[in-house]
Amino acid sequence: MYFGEKEIYNIANELMQERYEGDLYLKKYFICDYYIGKAELLIEENPTVEVYFNKEKIELDRVEDIYNVYDITGKLLSDQNELIIKIRHYQSDYVYKVMYDGTFHSLKNNLVLDTELENVFIRGNFGVSALSPVKVDLHNEYGDDLYIARSYPIDKTNITANGYPFIKDKFVATLGVELKDTDYSISVDHTFDAVRVIVNGKTYDMVVCNKADISDALVVGLNEIKFEFCPTSQLFYGPHRREDLSNPVCGPFSFGYEAVSGSTVHMSERIYVKKQGINGIYLIKNVR
Repeated sequence: MYFGEKEIYNIANELMQERYEGDLYLKKYFICDYYIGKAELLIEENPTVEVYFNKEKIELDRVEDIYNVYDITGKLLSDQNELIIKIRHYQSDYVYKVMYDGTFHSLKNNLVLDTELENVFIRGNFGVSALSPVKVDLHNEYGDDLYIARSYPIDKTNITANGYPFIKDKFVATLGVELKDTDYSISVDHTFDAVRVIVNGKTYDMVVCNKADISDALVVGLNEIKFEFCPTSQLFYGPHRREDLSNPVCGPFSFGYEAVSGSTVHMSERIYVKKQGINGIYLIKNVR
């Protein structure tokens, strides 16, 4: 069975639908622009049978945590490199029953596949850098150009397009506000997962609601208001190739092979991300 060049999610989906059992060869080409002194190939645990790197069969060097480690020092070419992994693909009847016989998601979420197509990494004494913004092939619903390694200042209304599409850490902003009265609520218009507001040392968490009464923490005079913005889990954890993913929250449902309607989810060759940013911060006089 030959699938041609496809996204790995789509290959896994088609193998499931075909109920394929047998040998599977996965091939990947990549470019290396310069010589890397020390390099190792890490393959997450799976029923790997054989690994070929630039036409040469390589042997397992050691097992490290969940990875099979292969030493490829001196084997990288300063041009196109070819990696081929041969595995034995098999799923039990129980897997197909859970996946396709209308079972509840609670059962699907606990399912362990007999064969999974896992990640492959190259580790070594090299780094990734950019002296100027590097445009990458990303797409989001706002049609913005997206950049990696974008320089300061950061556009807080759209940090995704400003160079941080996969940021895991929180963003922090601090304001000093002079007040003559303390009876206020604060409202934050944002597209993050959640916001934590710290007013003069007192914390207010905004997960569902974007508004909080902060009158008990305000003082007459100068107030320090700190904001901690938590990026959406979907941006960091994925899935990054689902065109239909409108929910910014990541969960087991995000990675399913089937949509709610039962139709197959299409995994694109492009990476799809969502806008993250701060649109406005407002102090609102309480009406009591």
